[in-house]
Amino acid sequence: MEVDRVRSRIPLRSRRRGEILSVSLVLALIWAASLLLSPRVSAVSLDGEETRALNQINRERRERGLPSVAVSLSLQAAAEWHSADQAVRGLIEHTDSLGRTIRPRFSSFGYPSFSMIRENVAFGPGGGEAVVALWMSSPGHRANILAVDPVAVGIARARTGPDAPWYWTLDFGSILDDDDRLDLVTSPAEIPRWALLGWVHVAAPVLTALQPYEDAYSAVFGWDAAARDFRSFASDLPAALNGLGALEHGGAYWVRLRGGELGGPWPPSPGRVGTSVELEEGFNLVAWLGPDGVSLREAVQSLGEALLGAWAWEFGRQQFLSYQPGLPDGLYDDAVIFRGDGIWIRVGSAMRWDQSVG
Repeated sequence: MEVDRVRSRIPLRSRRRGEILSVSLVLALIWAASLLLSPRVSAVSLDGEETRALNQINRERRERGLPSVAVSLSLQAAAEWHSADQAVRGLIEHTDSLGRTIRPRFSSFGYPSFSMIRENVAFGPGGGEAVVALWMSSPGHRANILAVDPVAVGIARARTGPDAPWYWTLDFGSILDDDDRLDLVTSPAEIPRWALLGWVHVAAPVLTALQPYEDAYSAVFGWDAAARDFRSFASDLPAALNGLGALEHGGAYWVRLRGGELGGPWPPSPGRVGTSVELEEGFNLVAWLGPDGVSLREAVQSLGEALLGAWAWEFGRQQFLSYQPGLPDGLYDDAVIFRGDGIWIRVGSAMRWDQSVG
């Protein structure tokens, strides 16, 4: 879904970089920011410690054969806003004072909604290298810094006064939404696109499964529902850095395409090895193994009261179509899915989903 973008910068910083003028001023600025649908900075300006933190993050990545990340205008605005919001409330968490988790917060600052995203937050140290060392000592935060999907970053620190502690936000995304870069695009086929593909065959190594499309994709991401984290694969990275080894039967995978198309039919062959998948409580990324041409609403009816939501990916428009149980007709999207499509399913309890009956 596209939103209008307001080209302005929310001035969260005082003349002394990173220090908030006063609690009341910050509260006023946060309130003002909430009135803007999608604020966006026109230039990136990091203070000295933020720059040191970014440099250290890129050193950690390069030492392990990973590409450096570049500052995104919208992610930087989102990080600055969230650091100030945390400082005012005296809390470190991923849900902000407006009740937004990271996805809707990033989107409100204009960051593409179909990207892979990650966030680290921290409290205490003011030094950039010190806060990166803190994150690197934590397995979950370290995994975010060393993930293969990020190409864009926003990093900001804030505090409410000279004697107050610092609050940090580190935001990652898989798309670098730099206006100058995007202005150079002359054809839609030059913009990397995402396909959400379900694997209907027996488990197979990523390279084997996607061999017919080896020139069309650059990376693959699978969702580990139990760990609630992505696993990734990139053919040009050492095997030790690839957390996704195989495509599993009934799983679905985000495939980043180099050009506009996959370059062949999907699935590569019918594949008839079962129509059931195991669902964990919460979010699951699974293949549709049932018949072609079924509405998303019809497909998920057998999940009953356990179903909390379902989302299909419309490749042409690069956006989600959703079904929310309990909504009146006309208030949910009329998505139609086919065998081999990938779908997000959210359920309230673990269960086995037999898709043969829809």
